[in-house]
Amino acid sequence: MFNIKIDRINKLLITIGEGSIEYDEAVIFLQDLYETINSINAEEYAIIIDTSKVKPVPSHIVPLMKESMDLCLATPFIKRFSVVMESTLLKMQVRKVNKRFIQRMTFVKSIDEAIKLL
Repeated sequence: MFNIKIDRINKLLITIGEGSIEYDEAVIFLQDLYETINSINAEEYAIIIDTSKVKPVPSHIVPLMKESMDLCLATPFIKRFSVVMESTLLKMQVRKVNKRFIQRMTFVKSIDEAIKLL
């Protein structure tokens, strides 16, 4: 399950994922992410990605995962945060799929920690 929240007061885009992800859900999330990013002035926003509770992604979903990471990197957010993932396997998947994502994110322990760093 994925949720996307916009905090217009604090200029935050927050994505939260939990559990296993099905292909259809990943497609909808990616579409929602594109629409949400297009609805804001990203140059004024920070993004916080919390996939700390997401389980490893099946191989047929990896291209969608990569596309979402590429989108987050291509969008000119003022800051990018990622809550540290609990799953070692998911960390390895992310590192394998997109090393730049790992290099360009600021990793935090929680959404609250990211907000304090703004």
